[in-house]
Formats: sequence, structure tokens, C-alpha cells
Amino acid sequence: SRALERRSYLFAAKTFRATLSKLARQLPTGSKVPVSAAVKMRLEAASAYGVLCQILQECEELHPAATQGNPTNELASRLCFRWACVLRIAKAPYDTVQFAVQAMAIFYSCGRTVGGWTAAEEV
Repeated sequence: SRALERRSYLFAAKTFRATLSKLARQLPTGSKVPVSAAVKMRLEAASAYGVLCQILQECEELHPAATQGNPTNELASRLCFRWACVLRIAKAPYDTVQFAVQAMAIFYSCGRTVGGWTAAEEV
């Protein structure tokens, strides 16, 4: 989604939720009718990207407080934890690489005191 690329995470999350709603309407109502693999994959992708966008929005909100001034270990830990969650969510290969680079930068820059360097080396 272009909104994801532009870091408009709230808008992107709403878009993915709307997509989930539309896909859910296409699901068969009878238990004997199987759901197609294509619909399952679309539901999984929209769900994963919706959660991804919510977590990325939280990262955007935490980043200034965790990296500027006199940040606490709690803020740094919360930010690093959210980036670790971003890395665990299934996503397209291009997005995986993009977010891995961003997470590694966060782990190295503000995660020293909360174990982020170990995580960065694993990435």
C-alpha cells in the first residue's frame, strides 16, 4: 500500500481493516463450503499488515521520546520490543528487508541499555 510506504500508518491500518471487512463478506456461510486458498491468503495478509501498521504507528509515537533528551530504559525497551514484533510479523520480502534495516538501526541506537545490541546482531 502506498500509505505504508509514506509512513501513513493509521490510514494504512484503516485500509487493511476495510479490506478485511470486504473479504469477510465473501466468506461462505455454510460449514460444508470450503474457503478458497486465495481468500485465506488475502485474509492473512490483510490481517498481518493491519497489525503491522498499528505497531509501526506505536513505534513512530515512541521514537522521539525514546531517542531524544534523556530517555528512560522503559521507553527504549518498549520501542525495541515493538520493533521485535514488527520483525516477527509475516510480510512481503521487500518489506521484510526494509523493516529489518530500520529495526537494526533502532536496536543499535537506543537499545544498548536494554539488550538491543544482541537483537541487532541477530538481525
